[in-house]
Amino acid sequence: MHGNTEEFKQKYRDLPDDGLLAINRDELIESARQCYDEELARRSLAPPQAEPAEPAGPVDEMVSAGTFMLKRDSDLARGILESVGIPCFQPDEHMSDIAPYLIATCGLGRLLVPASRAEQARELLAPMVADANKVIVGDWFERVWSAGGDGDDPVYGASPDPHLRALLPDLRVTVDDLVAEADKVAARISIHGTHNGAPVQFHGVVFARLEDGRIVDTWDMNDAPASL
Repeated sequence: MHGNTEEFKQKYRDLPDDGLLAINRDELIESARQCYDEELARRSLAPPQAEPAEPAGPVDEMVSAGTFMLKRDSDLARGILESVGIPCFQPDEHMSDIAPYLIATCGLGRLLVPASRAEQARELLAPMVADANKVIVGDWFERVWSAGGDGDDPVYGASPDPHLRALLPDLRVTVDDLVAEADKVAARISIHGTHNGAPVQFHGVVFARLEDGRIVDTWDMNDAPASL
């Protein structure tokens, strides 16, 4: 269920008591749940009691099979897994409808599968995860390196090279090539900036290792002129 607070309030006001009580509160998003609770309280209604649950069997922990910053990629990955009978879900799926830009800017798109099927799922999705990691690293250069980021970024998990940032406050990066394998991405970049009033340009290579869509380790080298 999607909408704004006023729409939720009006919807619940218009429902008769039995219609209001028939709503499954657990399926509502947070803002809708608050409006629902307020309407129950206004009418002095008690929320319906859940039926006693059947004794559950052993719980298969849900673990990540991959993180995809683009919704079309997460949808494709889900289709691949579901086609071979691997159950999966995306805990932040509703955010793509409420604010699609968050998928690309906040690192959403984590796909969870039962731990017992994780190895099979990761093997099936390995090529897609490698491509998704390339997207994440390319985005990191644009949104953190070239946008003036400093310190470990809360979304991507890593910072630009602090030495280069200190030398070139207007540091800008052009990604010339990206190569990914498994959880690692190699980037060949061109580095632009101004040092002591003079424009400079040189090249570098950055290696990044990712876990769950975040950069957890980096290593870089460059051919910066000795005058820097």
